[in-house]
Amino acid sequence: ITGISPGKHEVEISFEGYDSYLQITKIKNGKESLISATLQRKKGSLMLISNPSNAVIYIQGKKSGKTPSTITDLTPGNYSVELLLDDYQAWSEKTDIVPGEEVTVNAELQVKPGLISVTSKPSDAKILIDGREAGTTPETFKDIDCGAHTVKLMMEGYCDWSENVEVKPNKESSLTAVLQEMAGSVSIMSKPSKAMILIDGNEVGTTPAIVGDLSPGAHTVNISMDGYKVWSQSVEIDTKQQNELTALLQETTGSV
Repeated sequence: ITGISPGKHEVEISFEGYDSYLQITKIKNGKESLISATLQRKKGSLMLISNPSNAVIYIQGKKSGKTPSTITDLTPGNYSVELLLDDYQAWSEKTDIVPGEEVTVNAELQVKPGLISVTSKPSDAKILIDGREAGTTPETFKDIDCGAHTVKLMMEGYCDWSENVEVKPNKESSLTAVLQEMAGSVSIMSKPSKAMILIDGNEVGTTPAIVGDLSPGAHTVNISMDGYKVWSQSVEIDTKQQNELTALLQETTGSV
């Protein structure tokens, strides 16, 4: 640059994406002044926000505070960002830092799933979770969404079993079910009525009566009444239907 009057002058060198270079130089008559400038690229910044907040920030694998936070003086380029928070899945993303600008990143953190462990006595019961068939006992289910769930067990010959469970992040909820055998019933009448009923030797009432809570299988029914012979019969209890018995009592004979 020629035609500059002697004396002190301020020289500024600027280039897009780089910090300006300033220097005071003294111009002398008939002499050439040389200025050499090494321009520095402008720094960028990164604003990190997460929901929920207070997640630990890692930039290029280096811990850099907690959200929300602004990371400054970053050399332009591509950076890996990772956020970690207890009970939440790790969040990561690649982002470009632009010279002289602030980049904002919003992270929506996802809760870690939980586990449900289900056992039963007897085992091999069908498992339904929220109404959907999921397997048979014993079984452990991973990646269960956190919150309330209904676990139901079904097995032929046994009463259905169900329970509500609250699944928590990264925790295992254990359920143990003791299944109850289905009960059957039998309707018992006699002629005459008001006779005593014994089932398997246990007094259960007088005729007519419906006797419930009987385990499936064979049972012995005895009907007795003063002045009449004891009436006895074996009955097979089925949970799917109610048995019916009618006892025709015979008067006892005497002698003279």
